[in-house]
Amino acid sequence: MLNTFLQAAKVHKAYSANAFIYHLKKFPLIGALIKSREYGGGLIKVLANLSFYISGIFKFCIFDWLYLATVFILSAVLKENLGMPLSSTFPLIILAFLPIGIFLNNTIFSTEADKYYDIIIFRMNASKLALSTLYYNLLRMLVGYITAFFVICKLSDISALTAILITLAAILGKFAGINYRTECTMKQHEKKFIKCAVLFILTSLLIVASLLFTRVVVPTVILHLIFAIIAIIGLIFVPKVVFFKDYLQLYKYYLKEDNVFVNEKSQNATKEAAKNNITFEEKDKKLDTNKVSNKSGFAYFNELFVLRHKGLLARKTKILCIISAAVWGVVLGVCIFAKVTGEAFTISINTAYKGLLLIPIFMYYINQGDGLVQAMFFNCDNAMLTYNFYRKSENILGVFKQRLKTIMYYNLIIAGVISLEGITIAPLVTSESYLKVVVIAVVLIFTSSILFSMHKLVLYYILQPFTDGVTVVKPMWTMVNTITYIVCFSLAQLMEEINPTIALYVAIGFIVFSFIYFIVALVLVRKLAPSRFKLNR
Repeated sequence: MLNTFLQAAKVHKAYSANAFIYHLKKFPLIGALIKSREYGGGLIKVLANLSFYISGIFKFCIFDWLYLATVFILSAVLKENLGMPLSSTFPLIILAFLPIGIFLNNTIFSTEADKYYDIIIFRMNASKLALSTLYYNLLRMLVGYITAFFVICKLSDISALTAILITLAAILGKFAGINYRTECTMKQHEKKFIKCAVLFILTSLLIVASLLFTRVVVPTVILHLIFAIIAIIGLIFVPKVVFFKDYLQLYKYYLKEDNVFVNEKSQNATKEAAKNNITFEEKDKKLDTNKVSNKSGFAYFNELFVLRHKGLLARKTKILCIISAAVWGVVLGVCIFAKVTGEAFTISINTAYKGLLLIPIFMYYINQGDGLVQAMFFNCDNAMLTYNFYRKSENILGVFKQRLKTIMYYNLIIAGVISLEGITIAPLVTSESYLKVVVIAVVLIFTSSILFSMHKLVLYYILQPFTDGVTVVKPMWTMVNTITYIVCFSLAQLMEEINPTIALYVAIGFIVFSFIYFIVALVLVRKLAPSRFKLNR
């Protein structure tokens, strides 16, 4: 196993050194002085190898140090602003990000070119290479965590037990993530793994964020127990990972030439498509005729699109509602427990007014718009716009109307769930008259949902910014979306500085603006879409 690891390291060094020389040759003047024979040896080759060793030493623990240092600084800031103890907030934040390391940050599944050469070209033992690489990364991680925690424990009241349990959970937990991804890949359920990983990550982040927002101090004993359970679960899967026999088959799946060697343009297009899930799932390709209604015309055409994109619409809405319900359940339980124990916390009416400014940015993030309009173009309009009948004014506006209904329907479901959850929690955290704030908050949630439901669709029909590869070619699309985000983000940033009464007026102003936008947007689509909604050649 050690020989395999050393051979792979040599390949990695040679590949990195040659890549260094290749990129150096791209520079003007300098590149002209570098001859092709430098790949075989010479001063440039020595410098390239030296850069490899220096970067390897630099990267050995630096990322673990930066990660733990960032969490430590964030915990210190929360302690300063919220008055929460460092011994509770630090492990709590670690717990929020732990699923990312367990499920996604596993180099065993990486698709570097040098790994392709090792296994596919040079026929190295896949099991030995996978395990030796895994052991090396875990050793690097162990050293990084131990050295970082040595300093952190000296500077704070974080105990050595907390440091040990976090380290064990972070290292052993990876075995559980590797085993689950391996099983999903071997069964060709890669999308199932991605969905579960994202669900775990989002749930963890939202629960921890809710606990921090409500200033709930989780007892250190409970956090220790959670880390211990994660470590034990990971320990159970260690034998399965170590004695897994089909690493070669696994790497043949990941190390396909299309995955390893792709040109920059197709890689960006593929990443963009994967990022937004704009392709419908395999199980939705064959439509169940029993689920198709008796609608006709544009309504029927839109319904076929919706049925084909359940993962992007219905299932995504369901996932968001489940995550929202999970967070609501945790917050509600904490509020009830606090009231029962006589330690109920309250939010003043002024704080509630300021909190209204967080709603637009929150609704902006959960809105289903960006990926959906890309799916509309990639899986439908890209082909349909080649037909003359589809480009007629009445047809463009008819399809727009049906799509707007669909997007608003799914977004309003999420808005309704969040509103109901807020209504049930408001009496538990607000001691003063909360009725006016709740009414404004609910109206703001629904109007924001309507606004962002329309926004991307209206821009899509007026600008149509995409090419065949779903690449954005209209700068106006990016500019308007950036301005929208900046406005919502700025409202959230004003929360701490603005007067509560002014915050209330700003929230009401946003509601009024949303209604005005609704009317203006419909007029613009009616006037401009028939002439502007077309293919970009």
